[in-house]
Amino acid sequence: MRRCCEVFARLNAVVEVRSLRGQRLLDVGCDTGSFLADAAECHEIVPVGLDVSLGAVQAARARGLQVYHGSIEDAPAEFAEFRVVTAIDVIEHVVNPELFLRSIYKRMSTGGVLYLQTPNVNSSIYQVGWQFCRLTRARPRAVFLRLFQPQHVQYFSRYGLAYLAKRCGFQIAKVETRSFPPRDIVAHESVRLLVMGLQYMDCLKQDRTLICALLQKSP
Repeated sequence: MRRCCEVFARLNAVVEVRSLRGQRLLDVGCDTGSFLADAAECHEIVPVGLDVSLGAVQAARARGLQVYHGSIEDAPAEFAEFRVVTAIDVIEHVVNPELFLRSIYKRMSTGGVLYLQTPNVNSSIYQVGWQFCRLTRARPRAVFLRLFQPQHVQYFSRYGLAYLAKRCGFQIAKVETRSFPPRDIVAHESVRLLVMGLQYMDCLKQDRTLICALLQKSP
């Protein structure tokens, strides 16, 4: 619910959230549908989801949500003319991010908005983490696996993401970065303090841990 409120607050910078009532919202990589369910409850959107995990899709459908199994590249024809699309913590899992963004673009209505969130490779957490990973040969392994997850095959800076989005036809409405809230850092106290310290450094240079981008389909 907290994440849903944060996402819609960011969307409100580009599109009046109240005008989305009754509109379909597509969540790409919807997992078990928690975000969609909260968005439907709080903002009265019509939730539509897509995920490559069959287990997640089945769990979302059990909640009464309209969710399809598969990728956006192979989505059915009715996946079209979406005014708002969200892709939260997804693009870093995608082998071909340009095809991914182009596939989303063609499913959106003219002037539609894509909210995209992904880790920021330029943040201190990832830069320092990468150096320590090399020095220690990724030990302790459990710590580095949480930071550099095996499923993550792409990492972006905010400038790299903006460049790719423009290449795919999007207008850049807004690209900003944010930190992990302290309550979301589930780790040993020493690791938690280190992460918070690095995030403080990122705040000073205004290049924080997560990229939050609002991309618009050109009129």
